Amino acid sequence: YIISIRDALNSENTNQPKETLIFCDYIVCCNGTYASPNIPVLKDRNLYTGQEMHTSDYTDMTSFTAKLENKRVVVVGSGISGRDMVNHIVQGFKGHQPIKVKSLTLVMSSDADTETFRKAQVNYKKHAEVLKTIIGPVTAFTGPNTLKTKYGTVDADMIIWATGYKQSLPFLEDSDNILKVEHEESRGHYVYPMFMKTFSINQPTFAKLSDTFIARAELILTLERQMSVIAAVFSGRTQLPTKQKMLSSLEKSVNRLKNAGYTLKSYCREIPGVNDQEMLLKKWYKYSGHAERNEELDKFTNDADKAEVEFVDNGYFFAAPQLSFRNLPYN
Repeated sequence: YIISIRDALNSENTNQPKETLIFCDYIVCCNGTYASPNIPVLKDRNLYTGQEMHTSDYTDMTSFTAKLENKRVVVVGSGISGRDMVNHIVQGFKGHQPIKVKSLTLVMSSDADTETFRKAQVNYKKHAEVLKTIIGPVTAFTGPNTLKTKYGTVDADMIIWATGYKQSLPFLEDSDNILKVEHEESRGHYVYPMFMKTFSINQPTFAKLSDTFIARAELILTLERQMSVIAAVFSGRTQLPTKQKMLSSLEKSVNRLKNAGYTLKSYCREIPGVNDQEMLLKKWYKYSGHAERNEELDKFTNDADKAEVEFVDNGYFFAAPQLSFRNLPYN
């Protein structure tokens, strides 16, 4: 591989970024999964003249208040970030008073989100004069300050996109044979073709860390597992299956979910290389917040770094007696 890096802070000439070339045999891409905001592509966007922001733009309550005061605010998305936005607007946050808005509308992505949102301890009755909830999705802009949803239009001076993030690999745009990002069905979450959400099937010497969207404590543990597998393969301790077997494994994993009625986005939420996810999550939750978790994680990492990896259908495990899949919460 030849990697070109541009240093914008070139001390020799600030007007001309310095370019450095790096030659390497293996690449581990660690550019994260929460770096590129996911803004829906909607019909007639040019009609809208109001303001917009993504939840990632929310940095402090003071500036947030200034942007929203006396405006008709629409929050699109009722996940964790969307609920946070609504809570901070109607209840205030860390000594700040509730924000005085003309109206506040939460556009939920589906009917199933209604109960989820109610469990988020937002007091509907207390804020009924301000807060209104409708079912989405948002489909188009219909005017300078209006959005079209599944059940009608909504007025908006400020739109807060609580629509999460998407994968971004701009440095691979000119490389057709390494990895691509699927934007339609998975909304920018699905990177393909990858084996165990870790290795490029076309270029197995290219690995991508954490090709999964996990908003829970197990993210760090997942990264540890992936890095141990990458280290085992790139050091030569373990061989990947053939390209044909890796493609077959990917096809089986995706079809299994699709046959169960799920989408590619659901595939992206599965933890890489884990067969029994429910069991794994229960063990992780059991250990979360306990001191022994860090001790066992350190021990697991040290042992895994010395073990070979055995790939099985839709999963992998570390081939060492002390790394039993059923005995450790991280493997």
